[in-house]
Amino acid sequence: MQLAKFFARDPRIRHVWSVATLNPVLLGGPEILKRLSDSERRSFMSADGRAVLLALLPHKNLAAPDAVHLVREIRAANLETITGIAGTRLEVGGLPGFNADYEDAIKSALGPVIVSIICATLLVLSLAFRSVLIPIKAVALNLLSVAAAFGAVAIVFQHALGARLMGLPRAIEGGFPILPVQVFCIVFGLSMDYEVFIVARIADGRRAGLADEEALVEGLAGTGRVVTFAASIMVLIFGGFAFGDFVLIKILGFALGVAVLLDATVIRLALGPALIRLAGRWNWWPGR
Repeated sequence: MQLAKFFARDPRIRHVWSVATLNPVLLGGPEILKRLSDSERRSFMSADGRAVLLALLPHKNLAAPDAVHLVREIRAANLETITGIAGTRLEVGGLPGFNADYEDAIKSALGPVIVSIICATLLVLSLAFRSVLIPIKAVALNLLSVAAAFGAVAIVFQHALGARLMGLPRAIEGGFPILPVQVFCIVFGLSMDYEVFIVARIADGRRAGLADEEALVEGLAGTGRVVTFAASIMVLIFGGFAFGDFVLIKILGFALGVAVLLDATVIRLALGPALIRLAGRWNWWPGR
């Protein structure tokens, strides 16, 4: 009963259902159980009487992120102080509870996923090009592509600068926890394809005896058309996702389209070659 009163005072909760609120007259102790029918007792209490159910109905205008925050507050509450019963334990379910658990699971896995992908990329590129600088530059440029995608999503969908063009009447409240993992993995893989195409062609030119500048020009000339065509096809496909009806797929398509567009133009055909030009022969150190 004390726990039901505690939750009922929260302005974010519209109504509380429990064994203590089924009757218009609030009763305590065994008197509550005497007034319950068998069906009510089975619905709100366990057979041994050691567990009870409290159903909390939040206000309809409570946003999903605020509902998740409410779940975290409920789980962090000191139940022994509220109820006066030692050993009281609370388990929170429902959609907000699932969203909180899902968000925690994604956040705990995001760091190891990013670190493992970066380390694997550095190792593979180091072995492939016998270089220290090329893998570091590739990872840095890939992270730049991912950051640009996240920034574009925040501007359009969370700050509503162009949300109507994407078919949304207003900014979305919160986000999808799975989105950062999906965008990072897909963008990192696509960006690495372009990097390998261009750098491998430049390395072939250096092995053929060309100077650094000549090998750079040869590499861009040999791969620029392929990269542009491939990026154009993917931008068109991701653009189709962006104008769909499912919000998660819409955001994912928009993020991937922006990342591929920037990666195939500004980053791979401008910023990346500029860094290779500045590094000169140090691109291939310690290899020959």
